[in-house]
Amino acid sequence: MEVKREVSCNESTSISTPSTSNINQRLSANSGCSEVNLCSTKFVNRKEQMNDFMMYLMSNTSLSIKDADRVLYGLRFLIPDIPKSIRGVLKTCPSVQPKFIGSGVYYHLGLKTNLLRYVELWLCTIDFDSLNLYVNIDGLSMSRSSNQQLWPILGRIIAPRLSDVFMIGIYGGNSKPAEFNEFSADTISEIKEMTDVGLFSVKFNKCIAIRLAAVICDAPARSSVRYTVNHNGKAGCDRCTVPGRRLEGKMTFPNGVYTVRTDDTFRRQTQPTHHQGHSIMETLSINMIVTFPLDPMHMVYLGVTKKLANLWIDLAHRRLRNFNSCAIRDINNLISRCVASTPSDFPRKCRTLDFVSAWKASECRLFLLYLGPVILEKHCHNLFILIFGV
Repeated sequence: MEVKREVSCNESTSISTPSTSNINQRLSANSGCSEVNLCSTKFVNRKEQMNDFMMYLMSNTSLSIKDADRVLYGLRFLIPDIPKSIRGVLKTCPSVQPKFIGSGVYYHLGLKTNLLRYVELWLCTIDFDSLNLYVNIDGLSMSRSSNQQLWPILGRIIAPRLSDVFMIGIYGGNSKPAEFNEFSADTISEIKEMTDVGLFSVKFNKCIAIRLAAVICDAPARSSVRYTVNHNGKAGCDRCTVPGRRLEGKMTFPNGVYTVRTDDTFRRQTQPTHHQGHSIMETLSINMIVTFPLDPMHMVYLGVTKKLANLWIDLAHRRLRNFNSCAIRDINNLISRCVASTPSDFPRKCRTLDFVSAWKASECRLFLLYLGPVILEKHCHNLFILIFGV
């Protein structure tokens, strides 16, 4: 026979519960973090205490959302007014109004909300006065059979701790945003406000200084965000004023001594052919050159390694420079032998040169940094000097 019993918050029961100090000791022992005082005067009532306790568990353990909801369900018998879902504790369900930009629509989820959530989680265990932020802007296709694209704006805190990647906003449409200034206006407005006055936590009565450490984009997205010409344009170099020269249908940048771009010359647009307008990013107190790092994925792995491998295959087919199909076969055999002993730390195994046109960036990186030095130095010394000399 099933027996049901209602337990009141004020009712004294014979259930043995660990004291707060014991909970703190266990949490500190398991997580390696400093003690969390659940009875601190920072908290007003039991509901806030429990909310902070659940937020602490979510940030310092591997507790899933489903399991956290189960914990809250059980705790509601003792504290009926706590949220039913962990999403209510973390405040991750705000209402979002769409913003129509050209032929697409943009949803701004908010940067300040995400930062404040992590700040209040971390202030429970450590004390800090500033945080550094990474922002990423990039586009991706929804499928190969349609033109639909998604352009998310992502963020991540890199100091004083490393946070998970969180969504700031997202754009969807049949093409990339027509106006990147309008697309990123809400995000830039939040960043400008927080870099000027800081991020204030009412709960802890503390103001945190915010610094935008980097805006991470690939080459096409970087030119769109900064309103500059594409990387293959005549004035497409992001670091200096070298004039491009078209050679056999390809844009080349000859070696030489050229003027280095600075934040001041970029904002004054001293090389007009490099610019296509003024970016809203210029309203921020950042260095428009250094804050936009060059990505190795497109420039080195896909831009150099993959092109050189295709060049070797082309030379072998035409039997030029003492290069033939036997050399390609030897390289393929060595790659296959190395793949058999490649550990699982690498996300992809490197395929042979027969599939080089389908190589992913992780395969190019594996070949360039690990397999190439072993394979090419002993058996194809000229190729080794070529690829690592570049």
